[in-house]
Amino acid sequence: MSKSVDSAASELTITSAVAKAAEMEVPGAHHVLQLLGSFEERGPNGTHLVLVYPAMGGTVASMVENLPQNREARKRRTRVPLRYPKWMAKRILKHTLLGLVFLHGQGIVHGDLQSGNLLFSTRPLDGLNEVDLTQDMVATTMPLTRRDGRTDLWAPRYLVLGQQLYEFAHLEEDINTKISDLGAGKPSSNMARN
Repeated sequence: MSKSVDSAASELTITSAVAKAAEMEVPGAHHVLQLLGSFEERGPNGTHLVLVYPAMGGTVASMVENLPQNREARKRRTRVPLRYPKWMAKRILKHTLLGLVFLHGQGIVHGDLQSGNLLFSTRPLDGLNEVDLTQDMVATTMPLTRRDGRTDLWAPRYLVLGQQLYEFAHLEEDINTKISDLGAGKPSSNMARN
């Protein structure tokens, strides 16, 4: 994830506090995405702070469409609403609540909790080779053009959309979901005391 240095400073502060609490094995920490590292990347559009996280499966918002039983319904274009099986919905909700309890215990308010910020863990990726993990850049790279026809540098020449790791999501009985994107998070007044 790449963000401008200013907008990511708060997220870096919060994720660092989360990582420290996770090291102490505070209950619920494994239901919040843990920061692995960060670095700055300079480019034609300025300096961006890149936050490094573990590879994760799709979001709760989008994974429902990629469940095997729902994938078939989409192919048939039926009007049946796509839903998670009851056992899975209960597990997602439980993990979300445990993650929120953890965050609030650390004095952190998420600020943008929604299904797009809840991620499924992946199955182990260690045994896969680079070819298995390579994603289709052509399908998700789009040239950017201004509607007014101007060609001055106003943005990158190409937009590369993120690709979720749907096929690697761990969707078995012991699924694990994690709260992500603490960029809108705010430390509450008691974060400094923790």
